[in-house]
Amino acid sequence: MTTKDAHVRRAGLGARRVLGLLLSLPAIALSQGESPADHYRRAQQAMQAKDYESAAEAWKAFIAVAPEIPEARSNLGLVYHLQRDYESAIGQFRAALRQNSRLLAAKVFLGIDYYLTSRPDLAIQELEGARALDPKNVLARKWLAMSYAQADRHASAIAELQACRRLDPTDHELVFHLGRAYLKLSTQAFLAVRRAGLESAWLFLLRGQQFVRQGDTRNALDELGHAARLDPRLPGIHYESGKVLEEDGRLQGAVAAYARELRIHPAHLRAAAGLVRTLGRLGLHGHENAIRTSALAFHQRAAAAVHALAAAAASDSTGTELSAGAAQRISESLPVFPKNGEHAWRERARNALLADQPETVVELLRNPDDSVSEDQMRYWRARADLALGRASRSLEGLLELHARQPGNAEFSYYLQACAERLALESLELFASLAPGSYRTHQLRAEHHASANEVDAAIAEYAKALALAPGASQLHLAVGSLYLGQRNYSAALAAFQAELKNDPYSVAALARMGEAYFLLGQTADTDKVLKRAIAINPDSGSSHKTLGRAYFRKREYPKAVEHLQEALRLGIREDEDLHYHLGRALRMTGNLEEAAEHLAIVSRLKEARQTIAQDRLEASVAEPTDAPSGTQPR
Repeated sequence: MTTKDAHVRRAGLGARRVLGLLLSLPAIALSQGESPADHYRRAQQAMQAKDYESAAEAWKAFIAVAPEIPEARSNLGLVYHLQRDYESAIGQFRAALRQNSRLLAAKVFLGIDYYLTSRPDLAIQELEGARALDPKNVLARKWLAMSYAQADRHASAIAELQACRRLDPTDHELVFHLGRAYLKLSTQAFLAVRRAGLESAWLFLLRGQQFVRQGDTRNALDELGHAARLDPRLPGIHYESGKVLEEDGRLQGAVAAYARELRIHPAHLRAAAGLVRTLGRLGLHGHENAIRTSALAFHQRAAAAVHALAAAAASDSTGTELSAGAAQRISESLPVFPKNGEHAWRERARNALLADQPETVVELLRNPDDSVSEDQMRYWRARADLALGRASRSLEGLLELHARQPGNAEFSYYLQACAERLALESLELFASLAPGSYRTHQLRAEHHASANEVDAAIAEYAKALALAPGASQLHLAVGSLYLGQRNYSAALAAFQAELKNDPYSVAALARMGEAYFLLGQTADTDKVLKRAIAINPDSGSSHKTLGRAYFRKREYPKAVEHLQEALRLGIREDEDLHYHLGRALRMTGNLEEAAEHLAIVSRLKEARQTIAQDRLEASVAEPTDAPSGTQPR
């Protein structure tokens, strides 16, 4: 069984299911003579026997004598579909729909076959039309969701998959597809944070948290430290550094970080708990008790505060002997909690979340301040829902905010966190529903890959392939990981394995072209990328790599053509693309436009250099308000 056949069968499109979708022909056509009826019976018998060649011939004969009946063309398309002759199937479905645009089966399978031939935009057009004809058609909506995902429209894919689950809660594969869509949405949200600009503290906070998950303490502290330099008042930024330092056993630095957080945001309950905990571990029990008492008073002994601060009590100290000077510096750095007075509405909402009291935000939303905008209302509602464990509901609000303000790094940051949480929940749910499925290993592999845990990802993909060697996209994913490691021979072997099963995989062709380009094999680069563009002219990555290949061959007009097309298709904040496009434009005499693209390259380089200089200066500067150990090692 090929990967396409397996893919179709897994989606409920095996031959038996397709037979049930054959369209009945109008009775008037069959009464006009014996010949059409004979062809119809032969086609039905051949289909039952899975003799698709004979079935195709019978339907062709029927069409020859009764060309006015579109259902016959649709049925011939279904036969071609079962033979995996997708181009012929597409031709018949289109012909049938030209005669009758409301033929549901023809519309559904035309969309499916566009998806299977890597043309998601055309698939979406047909499947959205099928959904309009029959909103309860789960088959159409499931493949519409998969087409949205193939087109990187993951928010739309999620909405469609959720609708499918409401229509058919027994289909566990929907959980798998949702998990993948959530994970890819989290990646898109991360890229949106990055596009918001290198001057955004949210970007470096997010990068720092990702390094934390990877266990890379040094880079985590480096990223978090840069975020703090960009915006020292960003809620949680010093707390995040404190957690890393505490986990790394650098308790004096952790105390300083937690204390700094509380001086800026005294409502941050987890920072207070962290400070209490680290003071206890250092054996400074007098300070530990004083901070606990002050924090409880500040939070008015709310249940969350009582629980968190009680849980923070250290069972014993580390036995660390502090010098008198170190103990004095710690004592002087400890925060003094202010009286908990009246604040503006937004500050009250923020403080409630910092105090682990999201239900207070829900109450505040019932009586908002007149100065609070609709977007701010959506934002705080989404934040409260996320804190209350209602991640799906939170996602709806965050997606709406992101659509309205795609350049808002703060909205994108929380969208990434929410989507990532839902992805993990979906993985756990699917693993419980289908523990022996290769797709469980595939989901785990994708989570490892998103965390840059390449070896673990490859190991999980190997388990998936052992269970389902014909499954689509597994070799593609493995090849992409090898390509990232610059193991070009292994990457090419994986892409070739994917294309052997799925010759329409534009993604595999695009990545194979990139591997050939990096190896300097321009003839092979040209061949596979032209093939990718012939299948899907909207493959931005194929145009970009092909443009670079033409630049290398000094065919500058062709380089400009493809690089500009990549830019039009959405590859924008790409220094390499702008560099090659600027150079190619200059070589073709278009100096003004060349200067514009090279200026973008300079701006991106300058931003990177500024960050590097800031970090260098921070690494050699002696902090004035914290013990040593708060800087990256």
